Amino acid sequence: MVRAGHDTGSKASGVIEMGRLLRIRLRLRRFMRRHHLAFTILRSLMIFSAGFGGAYGFIKASMAENSGYNPHAFAIGASVVSAE
Repeated sequence: MVRAGHDTGSKASGVIEMGRLLRIRLRLRRFMRRHHLAFTILRSLMIFSAGFGGAYGFIKASMAENSGYNPHAFAIGASVVSAE
């Protein structure tokens, strides 16, 4: 019986795709074990850039003249979210 949206001939290609994903994952883990310092630096750089980009984007958007940013409303909203 064929379910809606499922193709009976796609089983083999799904197995091949799963094998390819597992192979990529194993190679990434092997690289991480062999070059732990490089992987740690790369991870730290990505976390820092995400945090800096979010903060910088928030500051630039709040300084725009037509943004309608109200710091008092933001403070009230942030306190309500953190209080729950």
